[in-house]
Amino acid sequence: STEPVVETEEPPEPEVIVDTVYNIPPAALKSLESLKAAVVAAKQGGYTSAMVTLKGDDGIYLYDTANKSISSIYKMENAMTAKEICDVITAAGLKPCARFSTLKDPISVYCVEGVRYWLADGSTWLDAAYNNGGKAWLSPFNENTAQYIASITSEIASAGFKTVVLADLKYPPFGYRDYTEFLAHIPEIQDADKRVQALWEIVSASNAAA
Repeated sequence: STEPVVETEEPPEPEVIVDTVYNIPPAALKSLESLKAAVVAAKQGGYTSAMVTLKGDDGIYLYDTANKSISSIYKMENAMTAKEICDVITAAGLKPCARFSTLKDPISVYCVEGVRYWLADGSTWLDAAYNNGGKAWLSPFNENTAQYIASITSEIASAGFKTVVLADLKYPPFGYRDYTEFLAHIPEIQDADKRVQALWEIVSASNAAA
């Protein structure tokens, strides 16, 4: 007897699209010409996306933010707007992506109300002694912090960036005396669940603002 044979057509292999991201050096944002040169390098290198850092962990804005709380001395000189930067990337046929430092920011605590870790005497907490290079951080336990970070996300997303990375969304390296003395009035820093929840609230606020 003859066994019936059923012809089947093999399904086509799924197309795999790999998004390759070129990290544009922060120095390239100092001028339109240097940015265009960096974007050309990304395109010639076969990259599909370009990532720019718009605020570093030193707190300096590398674009001309419209946030009135941020003094011009905390912006890169002759900075372009986020839209101007985005348009250069998009014009080259690349997907525009941006990142900015969130909680690791020693400057915004002095410009934006209610975003810092504070000591019991009302002064600003630093991650080390001032004479040893201690820096301030933003506290995720303050509602104003989530609102501030969401406002930056909104400004960047509104400029046309398709991906916004929340960099440095982490806690400072607290020491023993921070837990037992300097920040003992903020019990949340010792509660693992509340620490995670505070970070997620920042993410949620930024997602809603994007």
